[in-house]
Amino acid sequence: MKKITLVAVVLFVCASMTSCKKDWTCTCSDPTGDSETIAIKDKKKKDAQSACNTLDVLWATGGGSCVLK
Repeated sequence: MKKITLVAVVLFVCASMTSCKKDWTCTCSDPTGDSETIAIKDKKKKDAQSACNTLDVLWATGGGSCVLK
């Protein structure tokens, strides 16, 4: 019984950590050295990465790029 409880607790903790929503930043910079940091609030990493990738496409037209932090 103790093993089942321990396994259940470990699985719950792991599941809680992977689905957390938090604040992210997407830092975009261009070849001239200009940069901008965009806040992405209360998102899962996958969703924040998708938003940052969208910004990356926009900045790429001017030779820039964006990175999720």
